Amino acid sequence: APASEPPEPPLAAPFPLPYEDAFDSQPVGSQARFLSDQGGSFEIVDDPNETRGKVLQQKVLSCPISWAPNPDPFTVAGAVNWTDYEVEVDVSLDSLVGRSIPASGCGGIGGSSDTYAA
Repeated sequence: APASEPPEPPLAAPFPLPYEDAFDSQPVGSQARFLSDQGGSFEIVDDPNETRGKVLQQKVLSCPISWAPNPDPFTVAGAVNWTDYEVEVDVSLDSLVGRSIPASGCGGIGGSSDTYAA
């Protein structure tokens, strides 16, 4: 039997604003919709502090072997044509930071791994 054809991609459209996401509709272990991880890896997890349903958590806590300086881990959202917008984010530094894990993951100054929080 022939393989079925993939569905057609949706038509281009502006990003729907205002946008809000608490990650509750997305499965644990998945990447967040509309975010693009850079120099790190982030996944949706059940909130370890049990104050919210699900949260976005940085998952790579050690520096890879690299051929060039690593950027600090970050994830981006938005579009290049956005010019006037506001962002609100709740942040929590968990207990791993107290174990001298690099606060920036691997970036540090000039890509070194010497930026720590303890």
